[in-house]
Amino acid sequence: MDTLQNTPTLVLLDCQKIHFHEAGEHAVDHADTVRHIERVLTTARYCGWSVVHSQLRPQPGLSPGSRSTGSIPIDGLRPRASEAVFTRSQLSAFSDPMFEQTLTRGNQGPVFMVGFSLAFSVLATIYEASARHLHLTLVEEAIGCAPLGHQSPAAVRSFLFSLINQLAGTVGWSEVQQAWVKPGSFVSTSKWGIHHEHFRQQDN
Repeated sequence: MDTLQNTPTLVLLDCQKIHFHEAGEHAVDHADTVRHIERVLTTARYCGWSVVHSQLRPQPGLSPGSRSTGSIPIDGLRPRASEAVFTRSQLSAFSDPMFEQTLTRGNQGPVFMVGFSLAFSVLATIYEASARHLHLTLVEEAIGCAPLGHQSPAAVRSFLFSLINQLAGTVGWSEVQQAWVKPGSFVSTSKWGIHHEHFRQQDN
């Protein structure tokens, strides 16, 4: 079966600098997540996938400086002029009705999601998708997770991924490449040290 017959959609959720402001000692983990997100995004653009951005507007309680800088997209993950961008005041990406219309319009390919933050925006969006009978799949390496209370990011990730797998799905980037990246696609970027990666689809 030709797995490339339906073009995938990639959703970037809350890929904004506010997450680095709040990360503290876990900023290094977030930088690693950004590296994976950029790899997915660069490949998706090269292969002609639909790319959609959903961004959370800063809360009024933040200082003016935090509001202005926190809402800025992370370097390397900024939307292009041709890509849909939705801004919202609630956690779920579906709080903007046009977001759902964009996902369901025409194309029947899979929808992959990357971004921040697992315990809040990501989880809320997954719940809303499930309620609407829409299937979103998280790319595991490209989902940012902060500590929650006394729980480490690793513990939070493990618990929430087990919950999300009951509602939607998670998949490793290597599996996405095998099924959906065109054979011979050549991707090159330098911001996060990803140089001349040659992705090849494996024969099943």
